[in-house]
Amino acid sequence: MTTSVETPLTKEYFATFMGKFVETLVVRFDAIDQRFDRIELRLDEHDKRFDRIETRLDAIETRLGEHDKRFDQIDAHFNSIEAQLDKHSKRFDAIDRRFDAIKADLVDHDKRFDKLEARLIRHDKRFEKLYERFDNLDVSIAGIRTQVAYNSAQLHEFGIQVHVVRDEAPPKRKRKAAI
Repeated sequence: MTTSVETPLTKEYFATFMGKFVETLVVRFDAIDQRFDRIELRLDEHDKRFDRIETRLDAIETRLGEHDKRFDQIDAHFNSIEAQLDKHSKRFDAIDRRFDAIKADLVDHDKRFDKLEARLIRHDKRFEKLYERFDNLDVSIAGIRTQVAYNSAQLHEFGIQVHVVRDEAPPKRKRKAAI
């Protein structure tokens, strides 16, 4: 091969060439060492970060354990509340049954009240007839009429059944009353 500048291959040339080559390699290895140092620093930073993350995860795990305990307490509390609600529900069912029985009793009482009211109306009509009979009597019983009118007003006002007893009853009636 011919080159424009030919250099003789001598030991000095070869030593110079090898020295430059070694210097180049040393520079390259230094650059690689610096890269590895930077990588090691980064890995150390990553290790520190991972340690912090592990510490955080441990703290989170501890907190999750506390939350689990709290949720267990809440669950137990809800179970007790549910048991109380069941008791209250049973009590309300019993109250509802009692209320239904009371309603049935009220219906019966209402029927009885209607019967009593009809009876009271009948007595009121009889009383009015008696009042008319007394009205046709002598003026001397005007005081009795006043009393009967007062009793009639009381009867209408309070809904009380009034029995009128005559002062002069026939002898048979007096004997029955005495018996």
